[in-house]
Amino acid sequence: MKTIGICISLDENDDINKVKLFLESLFKSVNYGMINYYIHLNSVGSYRELAKYLEQLTVTSPFVNDDNERDRHFIDLQFSDSSLYESYNKLIKLVKEDYICILPKGLYLNNNWHLNLLNYYTEIPTSGIISINCGVEKTYYSAVLSYDKMKTILMPTNYILSGLLFMKKSLVHFMGGFDCSLIGYEREEICYRSRANGYVNYYALKDNCIDTIYKHETKDSISKQMYEESVKSMNKNKIFKKQL
Repeated sequence: MKTIGICISLDENDDINKVKLFLESLFKSVNYGMINYYIHLNSVGSYRELAKYLEQLTVTSPFVNDDNERDRHFIDLQFSDSSLYESYNKLIKLVKEDYICILPKGLYLNNNWHLNLLNYYTEIPTSGIISINCGVEKTYYSAVLSYDKMKTILMPTNYILSGLLFMKKSLVHFMGGFDCSLIGYEREEICYRSRANGYVNYYALKDNCIDTIYKHETKDSISKQMYEESVKSMNKNKIFKKQL
């Protein structure tokens, strides 16, 4: 059975009721036996109410009613003072499962969304980073080869995906994690590296999601210049890998 490590980054000042609603909705939408959770809390200490709630989850897992199911998954909770994408890199290094899902907080998904993503990823050999469209980006229908037949996918107008990021763990270890020096362009850059390495970034059909806190990240001119220089350097040297 293929397994998935879901990486979530939270902040100690997040509204605890919204976090509870988000996590409880997530827990109910997946199959316990194939999912493990890696949660990072941006905090200098575990004394806040949210931290205590998360710590309790790692002990009791109240959303699981069956003791047999309880033993088949875990929550790995990390505390540190890190930026969003620094925290994702820390969690990626911990993942032991076959696939990694970077899941932004406040994203609400259909039941069994992970099975649909797995189906697409395994049926399309060129899958790189894939996602579920939240309706915030311009897309178009396309078709890619799925072994002996064509499969319809939803492509972003550029190579950049919004919402969650789903990929094979081996791909991340091959091309590297997020480049946290490119503040505001970390997502764009890793999606670019995936495409430059010959993979296809796309949205899987059949599922959709609701992003309750989506907003465009602020992009400053210096970060944009650094991002463009990074892309030029990779193209010049024909090396599309970075450290994790």
